[in-house]
Amino acid sequence: MSRNRLIQTLSLISNLSIVVFTIISICGFFVSLFGGDEFVIGWLGFEYFTVLSNVFIALVGIALIVFNIINLIKNENKIPKILEIIKYVASSAVGVTMLTVIVFLGPTQGFGIMYKGINLFMHLLSPLLAIISYIFFEGTAKNKFYTTLFSILLVIIYGTVYLLNVLIFETWVDFYGFNANGLRYVSLVAMIAASYAIGVGIYFLNNLLSLNKEKVD
Repeated sequence: MSRNRLIQTLSLISNLSIVVFTIISICGFFVSLFGGDEFVIGWLGFEYFTVLSNVFIALVGIALIVFNIINLIKNENKIPKILEIIKYVASSAVGVTMLTVIVFLGPTQGFGIMYKGINLFMHLLSPLLAIISYIFFEGTAKNKFYTTLFSILLVIIYGTVYLLNVLIFETWVDFYGFNANGLRYVSLVAMIAASYAIGVGIYFLNNLLSLNKEKVD
């Protein structure tokens, strides 16, 4: 197998897995699967950053699968630059979910709960696959450092919508506790900083470990 086909095959497997994991997880909001999800039921799940970021990375995965297949047929290693950047942004977003569980939610609420049932897909497996596939197979290690700023876009957008719905419209409960003790702005800044740190980490790991050295179109 050529180097191009090896990279594209591994990328394809990763993206297909993410899509399948996400479909199973979304189904689990409506039908009990693997113990179900103890915290979200039905459409309520789509208020959570975890769910939205996982759905986004799955949609990006579907787009990448198309190029994986084309590249396998042509024995090439090319994806559109914009798609590479979007994969980076999406990977950084699910990285926030994964790290939040490892550092905060797991220790405080129990890893058994955080990784129970479909939570295992959204809290660990899909984020880990997304980050690994970007670092090794999809990132070109040729992006300028300023592209790391894109890693905070989804957190800023979601954080703004979250605070508006919690504080202004009062349509959501403060399920993340961002407004605990009135520290809403501190919480938002902390999440943005953490998101950026994850994005920078992914950026440097891609530069160091990427197997994909071809310039994308």
